[in-house]
This record gives sequence, structure tokens and C-alpha cells, in this order.
Amino acid sequence: MKKATRNILTIGTVLLVVGVIAGILIHNKQLAEARVYRPDPDRAVLVGTDTVRMQRLNITHQYVGTFEPIRQVTIAAQTQGKIVNMGVEEGERIRSGALVAQMDDAYEQARLLAAKAHYENARRKLQRYQDASAGEGISQMKVDNVRTEMQEAKAQVEQLKVQIDRAHITAPFSGTITKRHVDPGATVAPDGPVADLLDLSVLELVVTVPEQEIGNFEEGASLNVYSSLYPDTAFAGTVTVVSASADASRKFEVKIRVNNSHRQLRTGMFGKISPVQTRDSVLTIPRNAMVGTAQNPLVFVVRDSVARLQDIEIGQSNDRLIGVTSGLQEGDIIVTKGQINITDGTQVQGS
Repeated sequence: MKKATRNILTIGTVLLVVGVIAGILIHNKQLAEARVYRPDPDRAVLVGTDTVRMQRLNITHQYVGTFEPIRQVTIAAQTQGKIVNMGVEEGERIRSGALVAQMDDAYEQARLLAAKAHYENARRKLQRYQDASAGEGISQMKVDNVRTEMQEAKAQVEQLKVQIDRAHITAPFSGTITKRHVDPGATVAPDGPVADLLDLSVLELVVTVPEQEIGNFEEGASLNVYSSLYPDTAFAGTVTVVSASADASRKFEVKIRVNNSHRQLRTGMFGKISPVQTRDSVLTIPRNAMVGTAQNPLVFVVRDSVARLQDIEIGQSNDRLIGVTSGLQEGDIIVTKGQINITDGTQVQGS
């Protein structure tokens, strides 16, 4: 009997607790529902609006490319010989005509002295013959032979001077030595590499441009060029080449010459340009007016204080405005703020 009484009391207690919890949940639900905003269908929703208008649209395109050298060369030996002195180090900046390497020219120097002596002897001999009178028995043939001997000696002198000059390997232009291929004591053959020279004072940014945008570029035009390493620094650039033919992907190569007098930029770095294309009299809407997606753009058009969802087609745009090609007319009122609170057919009040 006592056991049955305990069971009844337990069941009663459980039911009481369940009832209390259910009551609390119902009360909380009622409070939550009371706080939910339910728009009054007869009351206009306050939204932000703007007017569709024709205006100038500045469109910025961005192109990324790589900085490439305008002048880069491997300085090579013109003759065979032994390197006796290297006049440069890797990373050194040198001027045009500076000595890069000196080859052993001792043998050519000795031959040059002998050739000069031979030439001078022939010159004096010819002078004596020419000054001599015909009575001394000097024939014209002797005079001619000595003249020929002097000319041959002079040619030998000039030839040896060229050989000696080739033993002095110099820089063809001002730049930076990026690599030394030989050291003193090495023997090089004709056309053998000695050092690599790179001119960093002027570089070229090479970008590829789609077919429909190639009209934005004109040879001689000035552009600001930026580097990811110096994002806040504008480098002066000039368009030097606009390719006359496209590649397989129908893109054109454009080259922009960049002043790099302070040598902040390096070859192989990424650079970018952002030329601005200006279009006059474009039907535009603010970017925040568009709802939907770029593939299915929509706007709310306000007519007689009612918001109507309107399909549109869009064209070019910038970070603030979107060009509209169809679906709207100049003067239409569109919703720019509060679209989340309205649907097609909602009464609205513009602000």
C-alpha cells in the first residue's frame, strides 16, 4: 500500500514539473512572438532612394605584368687569350666604356713596337728616295717598292692596334654586373662569356590586354606604374609598344617603359597599371541599388509609392556606379537602402 502511494506521488510530481516547464516555454514563446517585427501591410516602409540618371562613367581597368630589362647583354671575348685582370665585381655598377676584363696582350705589344719601327724606317727611306735627284740613279720602281713597303708596315701597325684593343674588354653601356663568368688566369675562346651586364635605369612592364580593351592604349601615352613592393609609389611610365597582332587567346602585348633611375625596381618583379576609360552619357545606378547577382541583376523601382522588382541588364561599372543597358529609364526612382525589409509590391516611403 505504501509502495503504491509513493508511486502515485512520484507520478504527480513529474506531471507537475512537466506542466511548469511547459508553461514557462509557452510564456517565453509568446514573449518572443510579441517582439518579432511584423510589417503592417497598410503602412509604408521607409527606404532610401535615388534617381536613375545619365552621367559620365570612369572605368578603371587593372593589368598585371612583369618588369623586364630593355638592355641586357653577356659581354664576350672577341679573341682567344688569357685573362690577366678582372676590372669588375658582381653587383658593381659601371659606366659605358669601363674596363671589364684585361687579356694578356704582351706578345701583341711587342709586335706592335716592331711594326712601328718597320713603318718608320720605310717612311724615312721613301722620303730619301723622293728627295734624291734623278741623277743619283734611283728608279721609279724603287720608289714604288718602298712606298708599298711603308703601306704594308702601316697596315700591320693598325691591325695590331685592333688586336690589342680587343684584349681590353669594356662595357658597351652603363649598368650593373649581374654575373662574372671568368676569373684572372682563365683562358677564354672567341665569343666566350666574360660577364653579364644589365641596365636597371629603365625597365619595361609587359602586360597582356584583352581584345575589347586594347583601344585604351596608345603609343606615347603616359601611365602611372605601381609595384607590389612599393604600392604607394607611382613610377612614371610611357607606352612604347602596342602589339599589332593578338596571341592564341586573342590578347595583345603592351609594353610600358618605366623610369627606374633610383633602381628601386628589379627585373622579374610584378607591376600593375590601372588606366581609366571615360565614357560620357551612360545610364547609371548606384552600386548599392542592385540586388540579385551579376548574372541576374535586379533593382526595386518605386512607382506610385510601391516598390516593384525590375529585371535589368548591366554593362561596365566602377566601384561606385553601374552602367545599365536595359530595364530602366532616366528619371526612374530606385531603392538604394532598406531592400531587406521589402518585397515586390511593398508600399514604401523614400527618404
